[in-house]
Amino acid sequence: MSVDPTAFRSAMKQLASGLVVVTTQVDGRPWGMTVTACCAVSAEPPLVLVSLHGRTRSRAAIRDHGRFGLNVLGADQKHVAELAARPGAPKWLDDHCVRHPADAADAGRPPRVSGALVALDCRVREEFDVGDHTLVVGDVLGTTSSDRGEHPLVYFDRAYRRIGEAL
Repeated sequence: MSVDPTAFRSAMKQLASGLVVVTTQVDGRPWGMTVTACCAVSAEPPLVLVSLHGRTRSRAAIRDHGRFGLNVLGADQKHVAELAARPGAPKWLDDHCVRHPADAADAGRPPRVSGALVALDCRVREEFDVGDHTLVVGDVLGTTSSDRGEHPLVYFDRAYRRIGEAL
């Protein structure tokens, strides 16, 4: 059975997803990629999974460094999501990231999006090429929470949205 790619994309737009910016470094500068396919895999040990298009600069940089960051965006960070989501365009995040000093003990940590609700520091554990994407399983090495009480930014029906009231 064959499914039309346009029909598939139309169907999947009905799945609401949180927005995560995956960060790494490219040429020593913070670089990011907005994704909606990200989830926890295990609590013991703490593992996450993220799906990245297999032929992106982000994917190549993560493969080279072996580390990446997952940054859960707040509802007020649409501008960061849009910057890191532009197809084929540079995704430099110099003005939006906390960088770690080169001489610090944790210099290998990926950049963290300033003001992200949560930032996870991850190390690549396994990779699986599936279709045109690579599924990356990462060991979570550390977490940072903002505790600012903001709702997350979500993506639904091809638009950025805020979460409404709890049911």
